[in-house]
Amino acid sequence: MIDGDFAELLALRDRIGELDRRLTARRAAFTANSDELAAFVRDELEKAQHAVKNYQAQLEQRVEERTLQRRHLAEHDPLTNLPTDASSSVTSTSSRRSTTASGTSSAIVS
Repeated sequence: MIDGDFAELLALRDRIGELDRRLTARRAAFTANSDELAAFVRDELEKAQHAVKNYQAQLEQRVEERTLQRRHLAEHDPLTNLPTDASSSVTSTSSRRSTTASGTSSAIVS
C-alpha cells in the first residue's frame, strides 16, 4: 500500500511538473502576444493622433481662408470689387479716432 501511495505521489508530482511547464509556456506565449498587441495598438493610436492633428490643421486653414473671403465680401462691392461704404466708414471711423487722439484735424472727401 505504501508503495502504491508513493507511486501515486510520484505520478502526481510529475503531472504537476508537466502542468507547470505547460502553464509557463502559455504565459510566455500570452506575454509575447500581449506585447505585440500593445505595440500594435500603440502604433495605431499614434497614427490616429497624427491624422487628427493634420485634419485639425486643415480645418483651421480652411476657416482662415473663409474668414478672409467673407471679410473681403463684406468690405467690397461684388460687381466692381471696390470698397463698399461700410468698409470706408469703418476706415474713416478708425482714421477719425486716430487723428482725434493725436490732436490733428482731417477731412474726408466722398
